[in-house]
Amino acid sequence: MAVSQGLYFFILVLSVYFVSSDEPLTLGAFNVKTFGKSKMSDSTKATRIAEITSRYDIMLLQEIRDSTGSSYRQLLSMMQAYGNYSMSISERLGRSSYKEQYAFLYRSDKIQILDSYQYDDGDDDGTDVFEREPFCVLVHPTNSCTSFGIIALHSKPTAAVSEIGALNDVRTAVESKWNIQDVMIMGDLNADCTYASESSLADKKIYGDKNYKWLIDWSQDTTTGTSQCAYDRIISRGQELASVLVANSPQVYLFDQHMNLSKEQTWVLDVHHKC
Repeated sequence: MAVSQGLYFFILVLSVYFVSSDEPLTLGAFNVKTFGKSKMSDSTKATRIAEITSRYDIMLLQEIRDSTGSSYRQLLSMMQAYGNYSMSISERLGRSSYKEQYAFLYRSDKIQILDSYQYDDGDDDGTDVFEREPFCVLVHPTNSCTSFGIIALHSKPTAAVSEIGALNDVRTAVESKWNIQDVMIMGDLNADCTYASESSLADKKIYGDKNYKWLIDWSQDTTTGTSQCAYDRIISRGQELASVLVANSPQVYLFDQHMNLSKEQTWVLDVHHKC
């Protein structure tokens, strides 16, 4: 896929904290540029990705491009140094030869993934809505009586408005499939600036319906470039999730600052093209 307008964006890690029994449960979403064998063969990059992931009890990893699967298996192996991590991974998704996968890495002593669901919106012929259909998991914290769904999406920038709008249908399907009422949506939605302005989403139920809580607001910047855009979002729906959200916890983790990385080092770790 061509790079949109010749620009590159640096996507940071989003995080949110939920109270699960006696300790918070941490969730994050991380879009890594062309995650695959090349990146994981560099020990410095691989270690940084593992260190960032280890901050979270469950991490959504996006833009996995390795058809062999060796890179994400390597990362899962590395994660065992930080805890008892497991993984749930999607199909390879995309309408062309450009394919991506989603993966959830999670601490299996704190979280169970009871089921996964690959949403399917029809043939990948351009009449379907999603370039990369959402991947969904049913999450059960081990110290809780409550289960909730997570819907992952990396939207196509030029179709961000329609894809974000269609997430209401995905949420309905997830709730029906698993008989749940609490769902979280997270990922690189491209939900700001030229791709999806607030006015362009105004008539979409997922934005206009106040039952949806947009936890990353328009004022936040999820890039480390010169742009000021909240492309990456976390959205929750359901009273149980609302009741256990730790106040003011949804945030952007500025890993480049916390890890003392230069812009060039951040670029090789995390920048990704918009396709």
